[in-house]
Amino acid sequence: MSSTVVIVLIVVAVLVLALITFLIIRRQRYVRALRVRGWTFESRPALESVLGHHAPPFGLGFVRKVDDAISGRTTTGVPFRVFEYEHDGEPQFDDRVASVQLGLPLPDLFVSTDQAREGVQLPAVEIDPRFQVRAADPGYGRAAMSDTVLDAMATFGQAGRAVDLSIDGQQLVAVGAPKNPEELQTYLEQL
Repeated sequence: MSSTVVIVLIVVAVLVLALITFLIIRRQRYVRALRVRGWTFESRPALESVLGHHAPPFGLGFVRKVDDAISGRTTTGVPFRVFEYEHDGEPQFDDRVASVQLGLPLPDLFVSTDQAREGVQLPAVEIDPRFQVRAADPGYGRAAMSDTVLDAMATFGQAGRAVDLSIDGQQLVAVGAPKNPEELQTYLEQL
């Protein structure tokens, strides 16, 4: 082997080690930023940790995965979980989901600013042109979407977020949660 090939291999090995070191340090800082807030981080949570969720995107597809779960409480003491959720099938789903515990279980309800969430089979309820609302009972949909709730969702969306919310039993579920700990804390408080 020529000395040039040896030098190139050494440089490549050093660059690979530097990249691996950078990624490990970045991950440790991320986890530390979560724990400073009193939150718990689980790198590889079991699928069973989200089995309490039943409304789409949950319950769709045959291969389902959960990754990078964060749990804790908001500053007002409301329990939450944030995790990456993925399933195969049609349609596929792969996004970060935030789940905030409600005071009591409620019927399924879906609200979005764009198209309805894939897999939702509930009828549309005409309430406000800013949102698509889907609920099995139009009366429930209208009661749940008071002017105060609609305005709060509009404010939530004005922060540059797509509104994709649902009530899934005793959970308020939001699709598209940010990864950055500071942004996530703001997101959860507004949610």
